[in-house]
Amino acid sequence: MNNKGIPLEDYLDNVDNLVGLINKRIFYILKANMDSNIYKFGISTGANESAIKRLYDYVYTYGYNSDNKTRSMKQKPIHGIKLYGLWTVNYNSNVESKNSAVSRKERYIKGELRENIALVGRGSERTSVSLNKLIDLVKNNKFSEDIVTDVSKRRTKRVEAIKADGFYKGLDED
Repeated sequence: MNNKGIPLEDYLDNVDNLVGLINKRIFYILKANMDSNIYKFGISTGANESAIKRLYDYVYTYGYNSDNKTRSMKQKPIHGIKLYGLWTVNYNSNVESKNSAVSRKERYIKGELRENIALVGRGSERTSVSLNKLIDLVKNNKFSEDIVTDVSKRRTKRVEAIKADGFYKGLDED
């Protein structure tokens, strides 16, 4: 967490940070330089390098903070995005995305900020509440753990149900 924010591309330029994001589910707080007081929060729940790719998507969308160097110091920077908070949890294949701690935390925060999010009117993950209030909501221990389920049993039941419906009928016959 950083109350001043760090340019997202600077965070991603650090190899140690990238290694720390491999096989992690993440919850993040960002703010685009073009937005005066609107924070964007979100998640990435995939395996491998999906968290890294998700964060790079923002850099590609909003540009690099270094693009602002040609502008006057009096002008508000319009390019770039800053990272204000990043929380991680280890990826576990026995946890459905919807039951992951980060996903549950995101739903909780969306519920707590429903009215403010509606006032902002820019999607369900943008808010104009103070950074401190947003961080306090994230730090709240509600929904901070994954709900582990036996995914293999669910997959087996699904395949059995599909077979029972006749989807595989004739495929096993040779």
